[in-house]
Amino acid sequence: MRMITHRSKRTPDLGPEDLPDWRLGLNVDRSDQLRADLDRTVEAAGAFAKKHHRDFAIGYFNADSGTSEDVAFFKNATTAKQALAAVCSVLEI
Repeated sequence: MRMITHRSKRTPDLGPEDLPDWRLGLNVDRSDQLRADLDRTVEAAGAFAKKHHRDFAIGYFNADSGTSEDVAFFKNATTAKQALAAVCSVLEI
C-alpha cells in the first residue's frame, strides 16, 4: 500500500478561507493487501477525511507495471464504506 499526499501551493486566487488543493489517497497493491487490513485502513482514512474536511481517494497500484488508478473517493466514514465496496469489487477480494 502506498500513501499519496500532494499539497498544492497557495495561489493568489484563493481567498483567506480557501484551502489549496491537497491530493490524498491510498494506492493498494492487491497482492499484498488482505481484506481485514484494507477494512481497518479505509475506516481510519474515513475519519481522517472527515476531520480535515478533505475528499480522499483509494485506488489500485500495480507494483509490476508501476501504474495506478483511482477507483473511489470518500469524505467520511459512510462514504468510505461505499468506496471500500467499490475497491473490493474491482480487486475481486
